[in-house]
Amino acid sequence: MTGRRAALAAAAKSRLVPPEYREIAYLGFTGEQWFDTGIYLNGSAKIELDIAPTAVSADTIEVFFGSYDGTYNTIVGKTGRSNYNIVFSYGSAAGAARTKTIPFSNQSAYTARKIITADSASGFRINDTNVNITDPHVYTNGLTAYFGNVHRDDGSFPARMTSGRARIWENGSTLSRFYIPVRRLSDNAGGMWDAVNRTFSPSMTGVAFAKGADV
Repeated sequence: MTGRRAALAAAAKSRLVPPEYREIAYLGFTGEQWFDTGIYLNGSAKIELDIAPTAVSADTIEVFFGSYDGTYNTIVGKTGRSNYNIVFSYGSAAGAARTKTIPFSNQSAYTARKIITADSASGFRINDTNVNITDPHVYTNGLTAYFGNVHRDDGSFPARMTSGRARIWENGSTLSRFYIPVRRLSDNAGGMWDAVNRTFSPSMTGVAFAKGADV
């Protein structure tokens, strides 16, 4: 990269992340950390995650992102049940047809880094594998979505994963969150910087995130 191109790249990065923070390669979730996105998801939301899941057992259930208010849910996670399936569940919890599944043959395939896009209006994609949505459902979820767990009042299924950048669109087209993994220079705390709202989200559990190297 030439000096001018490097300077332009640095300037672009500085517009996303303020000087009080440094972008890092990933944020590490060990099953003890998560945070609240503050977003009430609905039937036209879109989610994009860049993650590498980790797993101890095929029987575990883990939620990378989502919420369930007892009636409606928007969840991206691992189902368990002796497999390494990743599902996108949306709409009424009673509507089994609104759960879309992409299977992985073994733990190695499951833990590889992957780009996950979940859009209840069109499709569920992991890397090059896509499941079309043929039954879109419009709803309002009464709980905000958690990142690294599911927000619900009757259980917790925290995720073990590393996460790069993530984006959330409300109503399918309005970019509401653009999360960038960072460390805060004042105390070295890891968290997600939201480049849309210019806010920092540390772990809400009090357990610090693991952190990748500066980028």
